[in-house]
Amino acid sequence: MPPLTKTLLSLLLLISAFALPANATTQFVVIASNTNNNKIPAGKAFMSDQTLSLVAGESVTLISQNGQVLNLQGPFSGTINKNLTKQETKENQKANQKDWPSTLTKITKLVTKDSNRTAVIGASRMVVPDSNDQPDMKDDFWFMNVDSSGNRCVRTKDVFMWRDNPSQAIKIDLRSQEAKRTGLMWEKNKYHMPLPPEFIRDGILIVMKMDKQPRRFNLHVLPVWIKEKQLGNVLLWMVNRNCTRQSQRLINTLQAANQ
Repeated sequence: MPPLTKTLLSLLLLISAFALPANATTQFVVIASNTNNNKIPAGKAFMSDQTLSLVAGESVTLISQNGQVLNLQGPFSGTINKNLTKQETKENQKANQKDWPSTLTKITKLVTKDSNRTAVIGASRMVVPDSNDQPDMKDDFWFMNVDSSGNRCVRTKDVFMWRDNPSQAIKIDLRSQEAKRTGLMWEKNKYHMPLPPEFIRDGILIVMKMDKQPRRFNLHVLPVWIKEKQLGNVLLWMVNRNCTRQSQRLINTLQAANQ
């Protein structure tokens, strides 16, 4: 192929890549389903131009690669795209679409995983006798659980560390590359303890000692372009940061809204 022809062909392909039609299809995955005989199971993927049919009493909740959460209630028959909300910004679409194949795989595993789901959620709801710090569970996916090491996704402020069993007072030490705090006391019967603000930094490693037991946390701070109420985008962000336990709790919240 002559060099000029090859260059023109490459240019045309580049232009066509950015000239997507306004009704371009988007992929969705079911994260909650209440259908007869499980005909539309959680984890099933659809394109937005595909047709879904629901009878009265059935419902499904889907999330798109752009972070849109869509609740469909029966009776319903039609394509998904006729119910789509306002499109996200082009920048957000591009970022989410780039990571979507791996994100879809992770979400599918989370929503189809039956084992341990009840245990994970149940543990976070455990109430110790005489505890005066029973948690409000509506924001439980933001709790920074410290009972194991790993990735943790947090907000820019009001970050609370969380432990499953507050039956004893414990001493904790915290350090990162930028900060250090020692001798902090976590009071008996307290589930929550605020993370000192000097540790709320995106991408840092926090090393914690809980009564000499080590923990290591890779902290991820919610970026400013994602609003807390945009639960679909929050979920995609958490999944891509491998905040698995928090992602599962957020999925559980979205599933509960589907019941």
